[in-house]
Amino acid sequence: MPKWMPEAVDAPNDEAGLPWAAKIFTLGRFEIVKDAQPLRFSGKIQRKPLALLKALIAFGGQHVSEEKLIHALWPQAEAAAARFSLTSAIYRLRRLLGHDEVIVRREGRLSVSTEHAWVDLWALEALLDRIEENPLDQQSLSQESLLWVKHAAELYRGPFLSAEQKSPWAMPVAERLRRRLLRQVVRAGRRCEEVEEWEGAIGYYEKGFVIDPCAEDVCRCLMNTYYRLGRRSEVVTVYNECRHALIGRLGIAPSAETEALLKQLSATELSPA
Repeated sequence: MPKWMPEAVDAPNDEAGLPWAAKIFTLGRFEIVKDAQPLRFSGKIQRKPLALLKALIAFGGQHVSEEKLIHALWPQAEAAAARFSLTSAIYRLRRLLGHDEVIVRREGRLSVSTEHAWVDLWALEALLDRIEENPLDQQSLSQESLLWVKHAAELYRGPFLSAEQKSPWAMPVAERLRRRLLRQVVRAGRRCEEVEEWEGAIGYYEKGFVIDPCAEDVCRCLMNTYYRLGRRSEVVTVYNECRHALIGRLGIAPSAETEALLKQLSATELSPA
């Protein structure tokens, strides 16, 4: 085990160890596992029931009003037709999942049962909640919190509902989650730097750079830490990757601060730490 890696501790909302009726993956891909087997479609994909499940999770997954779901999925339909479509989609979704109790319908509201379904988004949010309750900027380095950050970064396989990033109800969730996770990954890296655990810092910053290669603060942290370890070629590599991401995704060049750091590191000699 690398020196920087915290010892194992239990992480909240672990997906293992419970007989979930359904496990729903929304980060980086959309996949349903029921009875320990990935859901496969032998015929036509049930798009509307799956859209209902995605929207339900995006809206929090608990006690979501049927009107809100109807507005999101059947905005042009007349009231009676939209209500019928919702009822049909609920029925078909329950059949797909194979367990009626996964989708709870009560008093005009829908929920995904937390007793019968595991959702990766919820597991990640639970980890972030725990980390934020135990801040990393305390006087002593919290090994437990650092491990939770590591678990959170590993759980994050990509943006929430990445194939539907233009959806007005998926985008806010994806962006909020990305910002929360990235903030904690950077904080973990900086805490490692404070105690001169440079390899540990690199581990967290590299995870942050995968989460968002356009995050210039992460890029600069990674450049500085590579430099501290004498890994000069990787300083240039990470700068170039960030530059290509910024131009390709956002149509902008790196900031003056990032350019100045590259120039400074290129002109300065420093022995490896």
